Amino acid sequence: MLSIRAKIVLLYAMGTTLVIASLIVFTMAEVDKHYTGLFLQRGETAANELAGRAEKLIQLGLQVEEFLGFEQQCLEIVNSSPGINYAALIDKSGRILHQSGVHPGVDFTSSKTVPEAGIGSLLIKQSLNYASYELGSSVLIAVDQSTINLEVNRLLKDIVVAGFVLTVLGMLVMVVFIKVNFGIPVESLLQHIRSTRPDRARALPPELTARSDEIGTVATAFDALAHKVEASQQDLLNHASVLEMKVQARTRDLRVANHELERLAHTDMLTELPNRLSFMNMLHHSYAQTLRHGHTLAVFVLDLNGFKQINDQFGHAAGDFVLKTISHKISKSIRQGDTFSRLGGDEFALLVEEYVDDGDLIKIAKKIYDLICAPFTWKGQKFSVTASIGIATFNRETEHHVEGLLGAADTAMYESKRQGNVYAFAEPIVLLE
Repeated sequence: MLSIRAKIVLLYAMGTTLVIASLIVFTMAEVDKHYTGLFLQRGETAANELAGRAEKLIQLGLQVEEFLGFEQQCLEIVNSSPGINYAALIDKSGRILHQSGVHPGVDFTSSKTVPEAGIGSLLIKQSLNYASYELGSSVLIAVDQSTINLEVNRLLKDIVVAGFVLTVLGMLVMVVFIKVNFGIPVESLLQHIRSTRPDRARALPPELTARSDEIGTVATAFDALAHKVEASQQDLLNHASVLEMKVQARTRDLRVANHELERLAHTDMLTELPNRLSFMNMLHHSYAQTLRHGHTLAVFVLDLNGFKQINDQFGHAAGDFVLKTISHKISKSIRQGDTFSRLGGDEFALLVEEYVDDGDLIKIAKKIYDLICAPFTWKGQKFSVTASIGIATFNRETEHHVEGLLGAADTAMYESKRQGNVYAFAEPIVLLE
């Protein structure tokens, strides 16, 4: 596709060619008319001169038939006048008396009359006069049409060459003018536009925006657009920064919320002790450590006796008070590293690691029992509960799987309740090789 600059040059060339062609056509007619008139004037001058010579001979008393050597006079007229190719002296009947030579295309002889057409020339006839009397004889001058045509063609050729040269020069001047006034500024503008990115908008050179033509208008509009883009980019960056801070804040909130959900998923809501899920996770972990390192491990299951009567007599609020008080007391009394949790209802569990022997477990059971049996005072009412404790142990000589270990402690707890004892140990299971 042609560029705008090429289109302008092409349009100029077409317009110039059309104008020159019209001038040539007009000039051809005018030049032909001019040269025809010029040669006719030259022919009339030649006819007057030849008639003058003939009239001088007549003044000497000679008859036109008696002119000796007048053919040489006719020839001199032809040779001295470019574009004249024939001269003759004729009588009043048109008979040729003297002539410069045979006219091209016609065999002129003294016995023939001059034809009116067919010789390819313009004929000029000048009558001879003596003492204001017309003698009847005339001189005849032929202007060569081919000579006129040759001169006209030569001049038109020069005009065409000059027009072509002027057209080429005009095109070169037009190209230079367009290049300087439009091409270079447009290239500069396009280069600036191509190099401008949304994250790096640059102001246009002042020589472009200061122009008062269409390029200046486009440059000013683009410069304004670039500033708007830059402002929009800054707004986007500001919004992005604000959005990023909001996302970070939301991420922190989500992290805190997830942590809280995780805590709630593993925490008993009433007592804030680890719940059954959390206790089982800790039990799995301790079980794996015991297998790897040979540590001792024991699980206590505690069930409150008389708790249902407190709920029935004093209400669930009193029961909740008992559960929270027992949870707080026992959590404060156990060793660091042991885990006390509420399995549900009035049932609790204790995970004990790295004890010495069963005597240590019995001391722990009695301590827990004493804490549970201490009287409670709630809204002026005093009451107490007891507990049944089941204990299941694990070491390298005896093994329960994780769920089985908790189940064994639960069974031992019911055995303790049945016997009315404070605690009871589960039967060990021999480790199979």
